[in-house]
Amino acid sequence: MEPKPAPTDFKGILKHLGPGLIITATIVGSGELIATPALAAKVGFTML
Repeated sequence: MEPKPAPTDFKGILKHLGPGLIITATIVGSGELIATPALAAKVGFTML
C-alpha cells in the first residue's frame, strides 16, 4: 500500500491540517494578546 502524496495546493493543505490548526491559532493569538502585556507590566519583558 503506497502512501498518498502530500497536497500541494492551498485548499488541499488546509484540508489536510484540518480545523484544529485554525482553532489553535485563534486561541493562542487572542490569549497572547492579553497575557503578554499583562505579564510584562508585572515582571518586565525579561521574563518573556
